[in-house]
Amino acid sequence: MVRRADTVSIDNGIGAVPASGSWTVSPAVTTTYTLTATGAGGIRTKTATVTLVPPGPYRYYRFVPTHLREPGENSVQIAEFQMLRGGVRIAGANASNPGGDSPGNESPAEGNDDKLNTKWLDFTTTRSLPRATAPWEFFRVTNGS
Repeated sequence: MVRRADTVSIDNGIGAVPASGSWTVSPAVTTTYTLTATGAGGIRTKTATVTLVPPGPYRYYRFVPTHLREPGENSVQIAEFQMLRGGVRIAGANASNPGGDSPGNESPAEGNDDKLNTKWLDFTTTRSLPRATAPWEFFRVTNGS
């Protein structure tokens, strides 16, 4: 919020903006924006840089179960995994399991929904876990045993 300003503007093609609120930008390259507020007290500026992170070296990550809790287990489940870049969750990262055998409400999407009370469950233990698009972080959920 800008106070006591007669005009407020942001450079790089945005122009005049309200003195309060937010403005969404979607630059194609890393861009520094300068907000300029003009009023009776003079001119004040503040800058903000939107840094674009290049995509990682891989488009997909494939997880393969190498050990199950009990011999003869018939399923694999994950409560949550997160796709991270530089320690920050990547918006838009998704998971899939082509050919998997998951109940409708326990699909790969539930393994990457930011909720620890949902899970991805698959009854095809010889297939891979969901394919994903970035570095990951696992959260383990136990069933009390």
